[in-house]
Amino acid sequence: MENQFCLVGKDFFLDKTSFLLTPGNKYLLAILNSHVTRFFLDTLVSKMRGGYFSMSKIYVEQIPIPRISKEAQLPFESLVDMIMFARGHGMNSDASTLEWVIDGMTYGLYFEPEMKKSHCYINDRIAQFIRPFKSVDTDDFKTEYIQTFVKFCDKDDTIRHGLVHSRLVKPVQIIQGDKK
Repeated sequence: MENQFCLVGKDFFLDKTSFLLTPGNKYLLAILNSHVTRFFLDTLVSKMRGGYFSMSKIYVEQIPIPRISKEAQLPFESLVDMIMFARGHGMNSDASTLEWVIDGMTYGLYFEPEMKKSHCYINDRIAQFIRPFKSVDTDDFKTEYIQTFVKFCDKDDTIRHGLVHSRLVKPVQIIQGDKK
């Protein structure tokens, strides 16, 4: 099971088994859908048949969300925009890669010393190169930008190393359920 937090637009109604967080921001969405949050909820929340969380407000309120500057939130927000666009346009492989990047950055927020010590800290490198979509950007531009950014992440030594080798960092191993 994956986390299933989402942003919804106006004129959207939720039933009694859904929960609403305000204000809905994309940084928060990135953190809530990360493997770190999944691990946290997995240890705290009881599950129903099928492995679904029996979610309650008291659990969501306990999620430790790193408080970072608005500027530091921008790369997360840009990645969320890219993922939402990619998923909406059948670019699922690119979206999965971008989700992997968000997880890598989330590990960097929660475990910065360990990630830096292992040369797996990618937050600064991503922030250096990512740019948010603009209102004038066309769908063709967004598609090309996402594909180019995904290729960049795959080829950049710092990012590639951080993503591939982060699974060897002890807190990440624990979150991913690695028994080593």
